[in-house]
Amino acid sequence: MPKASEQADPNVAQADSSTQAIPGRIKTLREAVGLTAVQLDRLTGLCTGTIGRLERGDQKVYASHLFRIAQATGVEIGWFYCESTAHTAPSGTHALEQQRLLDAYLRIDNPGLKRDVFELIESLANDTSLPKTQATARVK
Repeated sequence: MPKASEQADPNVAQADSSTQAIPGRIKTLREAVGLTAVQLDRLTGLCTGTIGRLERGDQKVYASHLFRIAQATGVEIGWFYCESTAHTAPSGTHALEQQRLLDAYLRIDNPGLKRDVFELIESLANDTSLPKTQATARVK
C-alpha cells in the first residue's frame, strides 16, 4: 500500500493535462489568426523556430512565452488554460488584424500605390450603404 506521500496528487495530474494541451492551443491560436510559425516568432520577438518547437512540444512552454503570444495575438493569457478552448479559435483578435494591416501598408514603397490603398480602405470603412459582407466581398 503506498504511503500518503507517494499517492498521486489530483491537482498535479490536472495541471499536467492542462500543460500538455498548451502546445496544441498555441498552434490553434496561430492558425486562427492566419500566421505562420515564423511570423508569430517575429511578432512575439522570440527566436526563429521557437513557436514551432513549442507547438511540437520540443521546448518547454514558459509563462513568458504565453505572455508574448497572448500579447501579439490579442487574447487573454487565460485562453491557453481553459479546457473549453482546446479546439476552438479565439475571438477578439482585432488588435492583431490591425497590426498586420498596418505592417502590410507600411511595407508599400510606391507612394501612389500607398495613397490608393489608403483611400480604398478609408472608402470601404466609411461605406455605410452596403452590409459589411458586401463591402468585404468587393475587396476580394
